[in-house]
Amino acid sequence: MDILAATYTYRTTAYGNSNVDAAAYLGEFLAGLSLFILTSVVLGLLINMALTWGVYKKGGYKGWEGVVPFYNNYCLYKMANVNIALFVISIFLPVVNIYMFFELAKKFGKDPIYGLGLFFLSFIFMPILGYGSAEYQGEVAGQAAPAAKTTTTAESETKAEVKKSSEKESDSKETK
Repeated sequence: MDILAATYTYRTTAYGNSNVDAAAYLGEFLAGLSLFILTSVVLGLLINMALTWGVYKKGGYKGWEGVVPFYNNYCLYKMANVNIALFVISIFLPVVNIYMFFELAKKFGKDPIYGLGLFFLSFIFMPILGYGSAEYQGEVAGQAAPAAKTTTTAESETKAEVKKSSEKESDSKETK
């Protein structure tokens, strides 16, 4: 009888109330996991901001605009001069972004292979694009496009050129 009592005592004292301990351990695990995920997201956003800041600055946007979800992609579509309807489609079908990255690479004077690099390895190719020697060749956001010359301005310039050429001809006739 002593052996059975000792076995029962060992089993209850060694494991204690296992239901309460398992719930406590699970709660601690989930709290640690959520803290890890939150820290990873914040660090990821900070690293993304640092890596893409230069691309947005070259395109005429503010650097912080690269951090705001969805708006950062919208800004890239505007820089690449791609139809905004594709941006809406890319929200539901992200593979559409590959076309935008091809066009963005073209705007920076790069070839389509670089666009593939932007799509698949963005964390490597974006900083090269933003902080490298590549120049943005599109219309810079926030700057007004050069105004087209009006017909009156063009006509007055043409008249001034005709007047100068006629003056040169009259001067050359007087010297002879």
